Amino acid sequence: MRKTAAALTLALLITAAAGALPVRLGKANPYPSAGISLTINNPQNATYTENPIQITFTAREVHLQSGVIFSYSLDSKEVKRILNITTVSEGLFPYNPPFYLREMSGNFQLFNLSEGWHTVTVYCNTYELSQSYTAEDKIGFFVDAIPIIAFLSFENKSFVSPDVPLNFTVDQPTVQITYSLDGLENVTINGNTTLSELPNGEHNVTVYARDETGKMGASETVFFSVRVPEPVSEPEGFPTVPVAATSSAIAFFAVAVFLVYFKKRKRQT
Repeated sequence: MRKTAAALTLALLITAAAGALPVRLGKANPYPSAGISLTINNPQNATYTENPIQITFTAREVHLQSGVIFSYSLDSKEVKRILNITTVSEGLFPYNPPFYLREMSGNFQLFNLSEGWHTVTVYCNTYELSQSYTAEDKIGFFVDAIPIIAFLSFENKSFVSPDVPLNFTVDQPTVQITYSLDGLENVTINGNTTLSELPNGEHNVTVYARDETGKMGASETVFFSVRVPEPVSEPEGFPTVPVAATSSAIAFFAVAVFLVYFKKRKRQT
């Protein structure tokens, strides 16, 4: 029995030395073939009140000098490329042919998510000269975030009118909307409005919105200026005389000249 076991071990060693069979005595081959696995670490299947939400994931790839591409989709819509990928570790396993083990991590953010359930799917695709491999992971989560307020006006930060439009959108139903101009007390409004009769100078405005669950959201504080031109005064010109008065003066002068001439003519006769 011992002779048979010794003969088998010797045969395996000879075969391995010849390069025909990759063998590690006492250990099974943990990476028998190329492939990839992927796991989303965050978010979990839970409710989130923050916005944006950070997505993190890890991937483990066994490959033959392959490349790898990561992408994602939100709610099964457009697929977008993920660029923020870090190689955590990489090692060589001397099989025949040699395999490489690469562990990677990645992250990206999902902005302006609406209230409700969402699903994010992360994809990984490897590519080689001979064969490609794919993996994906999917997670669902619920967003119960504060209202997000986006401005539609203020593309031009300088206005030549004292009346400035305050146009904005809120991404969810609200029970109260207010704004604060130049850090003063909040003013309640029903929606888009106009900031009227603003004096020349620098100003700023912040919009607040409270949703149906009582959470308050605030916009970014927008800075702008009002530059209403001063009225242009008429330049001083020559004094004007009414046309009627001028005509009367000319007529009177003509009559006077005629009378003087007539008197002189009468004396001569």
